[in-house]
Amino acid sequence: MHWFHKIFELQEEIEGNLKVMKSDRIKNLLGKRIFPKIKPKLIELENSISWKDVQEKQLSSETGKAVRRIPEPAKGSFKEFDKVNDRIDEIKLRLNKHLEALQEKLGCPQLKFVFVSYHFKY
Repeated sequence: MHWFHKIFELQEEIEGNLKVMKSDRIKNLLGKRIFPKIKPKLIELENSISWKDVQEKQLSSETGKAVRRIPEPAKGSFKEFDKVNDRIDEIKLRLNKHLEALQEKLGCPQLKFVFVSYHFKY
């Protein structure tokens, strides 16, 4: 369950408690000033985020998986981000086509790309 939904549940619980309260002053204070209707804004925020699985080098101690979920802007909510992501997808497609051509040309289907990053410390 996303944290958004926990907030929805809390707000619904508070609204339910407001119905049984006798003091109009407390109802007004809790109902409008402290806990405004935030559900529409949270839904808007939730819809503007998509979750992407990212491959990790090691298994997570929390999930036991080598995949971590990270938030990124949902498609269409940030044009520059979409443009860069589309460009990355194009490059990945071209690299995969190139790899397939090399595998066929060399007769080695086990051939694959290996990405190595070096970290230098001074």
